[in-house]
Amino acid sequence: MASFYKFLLLSLIFFSCQKEEIIGENQLTCPVKAVSGSQNKITGSWQLVRIKFPMTGEINDISCNNVIFHFKKNNSLDIENDPLGYSSITNNYDFNKNKKTLMLGSIEYQCTIKKFEMFFDRSPLDGEVLYFARIK
Repeated sequence: MASFYKFLLLSLIFFSCQKEEIIGENQLTCPVKAVSGSQNKITGSWQLVRIKFPMTGEINDISCNNVIFHFKKNNSLDIENDPLGYSSITNNYDFNKNKKTLMLGSIEYQCTIKKFEMFFDRSPLDGEVLYFARIK
């Protein structure tokens, strides 16, 4: 009986540490392993996986480009492999938890943070929606 409890405990530890794959409505070209985190915390590393343009309906899967946003506790931002040019306009951010908004330079986004993913939304202003997976 004791070995059963050890097996059960080890199984719980193993499955609670697994990463979740972000899929969304359509499969990503390059699957991304996401890690769980707080729904109110933006700090950490996030991979940009998809950009949607609601005005045209176009969706670009950029999961293979390894675009990584590193949000640091001091409100500084580092971006790796930046095809959108954000690193040329800002190296910091301002996240307002109460309003659920994010400022990158002069660009304001509605920001939704979930356990495994995050969305920046400018669609009310005819802008894009950025989809991220939490990777660290």
